[in-house]
Amino acid sequence: MLTGNVTITAYDAKRQLASGRFDAVAPGQRDPDADVSDEKCDLQLVGDFTDLKVKAH
Repeated sequence: MLTGNVTITAYDAKRQLASGRFDAVAPGQRDPDADVSDEKCDLQLVGDFTDLKVKAH
């Protein structure tokens, strides 16, 4: 399972651009750094984005 959040901190409606941050966690995954393949860890992805183009569907 993957859980997370996206936070929009700024939006330019005229140019349809968003800026903000995101985080996601995948708990209980196989540890990519482990010598033993059955070791588990939680993988976390965190980042920022600036001027991401937003499209309406």
